[in-house]
Amino acid sequence: TFTKLKKESGFGSKLRTKIFGEKVHKFSYKDLSKMGVIVTSEVPTISRGRTRFYITTPEPGMFEVEAKITGLSVAKMQIDLEDLLEKKENNITELDLGQVTLDVNMTIHLINKTFLTS
Repeated sequence: TFTKLKKESGFGSKLRTKIFGEKVHKFSYKDLSKMGVIVTSEVPTISRGRTRFYITTPEPGMFEVEAKITGLSVAKMQIDLEDLLEKKENNITELDLGQVTLDVNMTIHLINKTFLTS
C-alpha cells in the first residue's frame, strides 16, 4: 500500500511515497521529457499525459522503474548505475529501454538528485 510522505516542489507531479520502507519516486512523462531524461519514445502521444514512472532503489546502485498508464502497469525495467556510468565513460549517450530511450547523463543526474542527496 502507498503511504504519502510529502509533496515536493519543483516538478509538481513528483511525489515521495513509501512501500514497505522503500521510497518510491513518481514522475510524469511530461516532467521526464522536460528534464531531458526521455529523448525518444514510442509511447503514443495521446497516452503521454496519463503516463507515470515510479522509481525505487531496492538495493544500492540498482533502480527499478515501473511505467503506468492511467494506473495500469505497462512495463517494468531495471537500471544499474554501474552500467550507466560505464556508458557515460564510453561516450554512449542513450539508454534504450524499449518504449522509451533515456539520455544517459540526464538519467545519472536524476538519480543523483533524487536518491543520493537529502
